[in-house]
Amino acid sequence: MSNPRLGIFYDGSYFDSVSLYYKHQHPKKSGIRLGDGFNNFIRHQIAEHKNCNIKNVELVESHFFQGWLPSADTSVDRQLYQFQKSGILINNDIKLHHLPMGVNGEKGIDVLLALECFEIAVVKNHLNTVCLVAGDSDFVPLVRKLREHDVQVMVLGWNFSYTYEGKEHITYVSKRLLDSVMLPFGIDEPDYYQNIASQTDGQKSAYDGMFLKRSADQASSEEADKESPEKYERLSAVSEIKISEDLPPAVTAAAIPPSAPQTVPDFSPALVTVASEPDQSEAWHAGVIHNTQIRYGFITPAEGGENLYFSCAALIEGCFHQLFRDQKVLFKKGVGKNGTIVAVQVKPFLGNSTFSAAAVSAAPTTSGTFSQPQPIPMPALAVPLLPPDL
Repeated sequence: MSNPRLGIFYDGSYFDSVSLYYKHQHPKKSGIRLGDGFNNFIRHQIAEHKNCNIKNVELVESHFFQGWLPSADTSVDRQLYQFQKSGILINNDIKLHHLPMGVNGEKGIDVLLALECFEIAVVKNHLNTVCLVAGDSDFVPLVRKLREHDVQVMVLGWNFSYTYEGKEHITYVSKRLLDSVMLPFGIDEPDYYQNIASQTDGQKSAYDGMFLKRSADQASSEEADKESPEKYERLSAVSEIKISEDLPPAVTAAAIPPSAPQTVPDFSPALVTVASEPDQSEAWHAGVIHNTQIRYGFITPAEGGENLYFSCAALIEGCFHQLFRDQKVLFKKGVGKNGTIVAVQVKPFLGNSTFSAAAVSAAPTTSGTFSQPQPIPMPALAVPLLPPDL
């Protein structure tokens, strides 16, 4: 049998969820090291399956598929974030494939991945082994077609869950997808990490090499955080997926004002919500960020009442990934698809230090609406928004 000619195909949104879980929730507290680290982990699994030397597993190409927010619909900060992330992937010889992402979220990405994968592996005959870094059962037809043409398929997926703000978050790989491939590799975390000592030396080395090395400064900072129970509890529970290394200041439990129970609308919060356009006569309201997740968050209104849902597309100024808990914001209300009141326009508040409904009402206005605050100053390019991982 010929040596494996491998191609790796990433479902970008799924991979981002996994990488951010490792960075913020997993005991490793470290991002995935793209390039040699992650590639060698995959090559090691294939080498063990085929009972060959890892040097015989040739990585031919890698492809990353994800939606792209158009410039007209996003802030300068978010555009910079997207370009920096693209630079990281390109530097690791990963080819990028983007489709414009609208208010309905990613559309057509799975189809694009399947078409590219089939063309490269079968039509061009460049590959005899494919690794899908994905968890969606929508890829089952692709797997079946590849197997019909004698292309062996590995699926690398993760199962993990965690609780944040009293809500359970679950990411999983479809059992139907795993059952359809010759080489299923589902990683149940944190069980896999806890049992890694019982694995072979090769497995342990491949797993450890998948992560970025933490510096002594990071480790000492984390130990210092543990001395403050409130701070450590909060930082260890961070799942709002802040791409920046900088975490917001510690907030003790006593400093966090009580808030009404939050309810997620009936539509999937992982997708950008289609909400009604705000009435231009609608006044700006004051509030603070209650929490954020991957592509959505909740605002606690200063006037009281239930926390309001908002999608990342609703942020009209600043960068969504730089929002933090208790940050002061202004927002306009609208009606979501299911009739729920949501925030349809959100922007950071950059007024005086005293933040209250009265203070915001006294802010300079034009034609009965708030004047536009100055955009959030962009960070110096010497300090990247992204660490050298995803």
